[in-house]
Amino acid sequence: MKLHFNAKEVQKILDHAKNAPETATLYGEETGVGLWLVGDQGVYLMSNGKPHLPKDENNPDRSSFVAYAKECNPEGDFDEWYENKRLSFGADDGCEFISADVMESAIKNSPKKGKVILNVTPKTIGTVESIPVNDEEQKKYDEERIEYNQLVSKAKAEISRMDEKMSEYRNGKHLTLYVRYFEKRKFFIGKANRARKHENKCHWLNELMKEIKHIESKIEEEVNG
Repeated sequence: MKLHFNAKEVQKILDHAKNAPETATLYGEETGVGLWLVGDQGVYLMSNGKPHLPKDENNPDRSSFVAYAKECNPEGDFDEWYENKRLSFGADDGCEFISADVMESAIKNSPKKGKVILNVTPKTIGTVESIPVNDEEQKKYDEERIEYNQLVSKAKAEISRMDEKMSEYRNGKHLTLYVRYFEKRKFFIGKANRARKHENKCHWLNELMKEIKHIESKIEEEVNG
């Protein structure tokens, strides 16, 4: 998936990394001068120079200055940036090193003025000029994103409907099914959120909706029985 970063912001953190007296280690290993591509609350680039580049020069001990990918900025719509983060960086949080030479090339050769473009998947990271964007791969990611968003919307509607229905059974004779529903709900949603592959995320959401129908049938059996 192509991620777009502000070129001026990237240049700022790259200059810091190149001019910093030291570089931070990554997972205990020396990597040399460069930037970190971080995936957690969004996806962003930051300098690996020490001391860090503060976001606010008046408060140097606070958070670092980072360059967010336009598609994965947590200041935007949550569902959108979270899904883009999953499709690009992957569902898990982490940090990957990109050398200063690669980033300088990305800035210099970017096909879009004012932007630095990285082609990021859960398995690979490349600049658009060093690793050409595969149109078929991009098409596949776009189709998967549409499919998954549609499935999420469907699952949310089912969960909302079932939550309201199950609230009637909190203290009644269907308490066992009430407890089972919320345990399974938490289990399947957790599985979907942690899954890295598109097909696995879809699988767990579909399993959740199957479980909802199963519990509904059990309630109906108890009511009619």
